[in-house]
Amino acid sequence: SARKGQVIYDLTTSDPAHSKKLARKAAKKGVAYLDAGMSGGATGAAAGTLTLMIGGDKKAYTRTRRYLEPIANRLFHLGASGAGHAMKLIHNMVCHTIFLATCEGGRIAERAGLELGDMIEVFNVSNARSYASEARFPAHILSGKWNAKSRVYNLHKDLSMAVDLAGQVGVEAALGKDTLVFLGRAMSHGMAEQDFSLLYRDFDEIG
Repeated sequence: SARKGQVIYDLTTSDPAHSKKLARKAAKKGVAYLDAGMSGGATGAAAGTLTLMIGGDKKAYTRTRRYLEPIANRLFHLGASGAGHAMKLIHNMVCHTIFLATCEGGRIAERAGLELGDMIEVFNVSNARSYASEARFPAHILSGKWNAKSRVYNLHKDLSMAVDLAGQVGVEAALGKDTLVFLGRAMSHGMAEQDFSLLYRDFDEIG
């Protein structure tokens, strides 16, 4: 049902190589397909504060960006088709790796007789602060809610694609691979469909 002049934004987290194929297929129909990886989730969409990482036809993006403004307040056109989804994979690899590093630090802190909440408070005014310490831990772990609203499966999928992308461009991505291995163990631990905040609760058993 595609029609000439149509513009499609793909907000999924996907393989950039596949995105490029879709863009070429769409172009044959006169359709502009733009890959638009997003950060901010359902909460950001509802608040209109998503960040979108966009690749594809810049003229089509410029012509239609106003339609994205109700859901996103930070728009980055990053280059040709595939650029948006590549950036999203890199973003997620770093984000998930930092989250697990913060989990590991928390476990060490608790074993050393420190309070997890104190560690997070110190991190948030120091150089170890991150989205994990500023948002994830206070809202979803320290609160006891365990409701980060994404499955362990999704993190594993993201890391798998990110590590594949690294291999395609000749980067070792050793830390990304370590994160992927840990997430693979979590999957084997029966956590595929569980909220990923529970990785902290079960960190010792997974490791």
